[in-house]
Amino acid sequence: MKPKTPQNETKHEKFIRLANSRTNKVLKSITVLGNLSHPQLYKYSPKDVDKITNVLYEKVEWLEAVLTSYLPHKIDEKFTFDD
Repeated sequence: MKPKTPQNETKHEKFIRLANSRTNKVLKSITVLGNLSHPQLYKYSPKDVDKITNVLYEKVEWLEAVLTSYLPHKIDEKFTFDD
């Protein structure tokens, strides 16, 4: 069950609450992605690593831009190794 949000929560308090939660979810997902690094379980190439890290860097750059300049929030949300 989710904790109740305060009814008198300010916009900044709401931002902090949601940013904490969402950032922690992203960090956990990145850690889980890192679990793919076990060579005894998975086979991957430097090109595969570059594709993953490049899309993550691009998304972080987009996040910084959208948070600082009100850019449109639409961005391709799908990742695939297909070219």
